[in-house]
Formats: sequence, structure tokens, C-alpha cells
Amino acid sequence: MVPLYHRRLILALRYLRYLLSLPEDYYAYLTLQKSLALRRSHLSSWFGDMQRVLARLAPTVHIDYDTLSEPIVTELIIAVERACLDSINDEINSKTKGAILRLAMRYIPGVHGLQPQQMTLARRAYLSVLIPAHRKALTCLFLSSHVLAVEVLRWSERYRPRIPRDWRLCRYCKIAMEDEMHCLLRCTIAPGLVELHGLFLADIHAACPMLGDAWNCLDDEDRLACLLQLPTLDSRLAQYVHHVLEIFRAAPVYVPPLSLWYTPL
Repeated sequence: MVPLYHRRLILALRYLRYLLSLPEDYYAYLTLQKSLALRRSHLSSWFGDMQRVLARLAPTVHIDYDTLSEPIVTELIIAVERACLDSINDEINSKTKGAILRLAMRYIPGVHGLQPQQMTLARRAYLSVLIPAHRKALTCLFLSSHVLAVEVLRWSERYRPRIPRDWRLCRYCKIAMEDEMHCLLRCTIAPGLVELHGLFLADIHAACPMLGDAWNCLDDEDRLACLLQLPTLDSRLAQYVHHVLEIFRAAPVYVPPLSLWYTPL
């Protein structure tokens, strides 16, 4: 899956490559030459639009109308694909919403059988989870698009400002931040969650005995990373994530009073 802006640019470059392959007496080829002439005259043109989009999406890649050829356009397409991948990786590595995706790529020493995600743009095993509700829940976890306070209170609403991250507290215990780590591995106050967590861990250790020795030596981040990197557990993990999110969906999100965290200038 390629982001739409980059995908459109790549399709336009492929069409440019096709136009360059045509005989010189074809109308499409002549139209391309007219577009290049308009660009040389600093007038609006299809080629000029492509240059502007290229400068925005891939600033290090340049296209020159005086040296156009099929091989050069092919190199441009490869460069745009590389710039697209770099842009996505930068987003994942720099944004708080990319925390779960980063865990899925983290190397965990001492645990065998893990498959960290090496390729950013590739089909994921969890997309093959058969039950739609479970598959959607796991996808929402990866994309940080769920009902937990760490995400919901990121936005401001008509009668509520954006809440600072440290104050997005668990709706049940109201002590720890309600993020993915807390809800999936730590919370003991949410109704039914302790039992659900115990059954899940029992199933995980039965299905993957190699986790047994290393599990107690890992912190919670590494534990969650292990769960995300075992494709054989995707269906069970998706089911667990779905049930956990439903538990938290059943209660309104906790919004801390303004007086607790807001400091007027």
C-alpha cells in the first residue's frame, strides 16, 4: 500500500515514460513536447505541475526537461519510491502514534521464533485474521486509532480542550496513563480484565513454549513487542485486543478536571 500522493506521482511518471516511448509523429508525443515548451516559457503546464509535486514529495529528486528519456524517468520512479519509504519511516519513528509499529519492528534478543517487521510497505499477517471485528481491533491497535484515552483525548472537542498526554488517565484506575501498554498488560482494575489477561497468557505460553524462559526477564514493552512479532498468535492476539477494547469502550473516558493540569499563562 503506497500513500495516495506518492502513488499518483508514480503513475504520472509512468505515463511520462510511456509518452517518451511513442513515435515523434503521435499526437500524445507532440502534446508532451508542447507541455515542455510551455514549461520552458515559464507558463502553466502538465509537466510544470509534475515538477512542483515532485519538489514537494521528493525534495532531493529533480526532473529536467532538457534531459528527458525513458531510463531517466525509470530512475526517477525508483527515487520517488525510495523517498516515499523514507517519508513513512520518518513518520513512524518520530510520531507518538507510531509507538506500536515501532515495537513490531524492534529486535528482542534472547527470544526465538520472532519475526520483526523488516519491510515497511508489505502485507501484514494480521490482515488475514478471519473474524472481522478481531481483525479491525488489531489494525486499530497498530495504527493507534482506538477508544483508549491516550488517543481520544489527543483531540480537542467543542466543550473540552486537548488533554496533555500525561493526564490521559485510565478510566478505571485513574492512576496510570491509559495507553496500549497499560490496558493490555498492566491494568488490574478494569472489570474482567485480570481473568481475560490470565487466559490469554496461558494460551500464549501453551502455543509458544519458547516464550516461557524469557518472558519474566522482559519489560512490558518487550513483552508486547514479542506478542506483535509472532504471526502464529495473530488470531489469538486480535481476539484479546478486541475484548480489551470492548471493556474500555463500555465506560466513558475519564476527563481530568481542568484545575488539575491547566496552568494559566
